[in-house]
Amino acid sequence: MKNRLLEFYALFTCFICLVTLVATLGTSAWHVVELKNPEFTADGYEYACFQSNRSFKDCENYRIRPDIDERRPPSEKVIEQMREERRKLFLFSEHRRASQRLAQNLIIIAITSVVFFVHWVIARKARESSASSS
Repeated sequence: MKNRLLEFYALFTCFICLVTLVATLGTSAWHVVELKNPEFTADGYEYACFQSNRSFKDCENYRIRPDIDERRPPSEKVIEQMREERRKLFLFSEHRRASQRLAQNLIIIAITSVVFFVHWVIARKARESSASSS
């Protein structure tokens, strides 16, 4: 009976590990897409702010710069430079965030794999032990 419970515990743990691995692999695939094409996976609202100078102004991103006098609005050329600079920073931060999340997922995959294989061996030994004792 003890071996049966041990086998059940080990197989149940393997099942939970498999569920975790499948979910983590799915999110890891999405993070790879984020790394390859951060514009595709970026938040729609934030991404829309960088599509034109007008949308950039509407999002009020140009007011973040302290060197701009709000009484005299910046020229279109300055706004375009600011928009492009901000867009590059936005895409860099999206890429960095995707890299961090992918690294976290790889750690989860590694730990879950070790737990899975240890418990698979435990289940196999418990099954062999219960088969030899009966």
